[in-house]
Amino acid sequence: MKVLKAILNFFKSRKVQIWAACMAVVVVVAFGIMSWVMVANKIVFGNLTFTKAEVVGGETIYTDIRFDFMPKLIDVDTISFSNDNENFTYGTFQLNNNRRGTNVENNIIFKSEARTLEKILELLDGSRKTNAFSQFFAGGESGEERVAQSYTSDWEFKQAGKSRDADNAVWIKIVFDSPKFIVTRDAIGKPWRVETYDENYTQPKDENGKAYGWTTSDYSNHIVNAISIPLGNVKNAFTQQTWYLSIGSHESKNTSSMSCTFTTYGNYYKLFEYVNGIDNASLL
Repeated sequence: MKVLKAILNFFKSRKVQIWAACMAVVVVVAFGIMSWVMVANKIVFGNLTFTKAEVVGGETIYTDIRFDFMPKLIDVDTISFSNDNENFTYGTFQLNNNRRGTNVENNIIFKSEARTLEKILELLDGSRKTNAFSQFFAGGESGEERVAQSYTSDWEFKQAGKSRDADNAVWIKIVFDSPKFIVTRDAIGKPWRVETYDENYTQPKDENGKAYGWTTSDYSNHIVNAISIPLGNVKNAFTQQTWYLSIGSHESKNTSSMSCTFTTYGNYYKLFEYVNGIDNASLL
């Protein structure tokens, strides 16, 4: 009893109360600062870097090229999609980009398609953004983004877009209007990394004038013509995602041929809900 009374008297002490209040303030401020730093630590997947080597005056110059592997509206020709909405009778539908202006600006259907296309890109862009705070408490995945050998057929890709409850696969396919990205290959010919497309590319030479790296024709045959993304199995969480890349020359596109995959991360659930909710009426 005396011990309990002594403890109560200790905590009634003015000095102890002031000390406890100060410690509480310190803890609150410390955790507040940590939380603010984690919230401010933005994570955007698809922001990539590659090192470009150039020989200038006999000296090799290395430059880090930073770029965003995210289709911009101006670079997109069409977006095709498929969903499992019973009020959507088209099966697979192609959205046309309205960026060309005067040819379609008075066409109501084209305008509606363009709005839907733009919304898909907005949701795709938002789905790859998070911060360290959200990742810490949500337990989301993140890791190295990479290109891998695939040669996936169109049928296999659509199977990847099927959920357990869906009769049809839910997916989007973004087709580029002009060359924007290429996929380079390593020393043994396997896909290695995504780079920005250089329309003035010529095969580089070393300080002795000997050519190395890609020939100009090899370079122009590895353009990313389309990005296909299965959505049927996405979860409402930040997890690993797979983009299927159609590679080839810009002159002879084959967007159903998927040469390799790009592994990235994001929460595509809102994108899935939007695409799967598109019906006949929403395209009018």
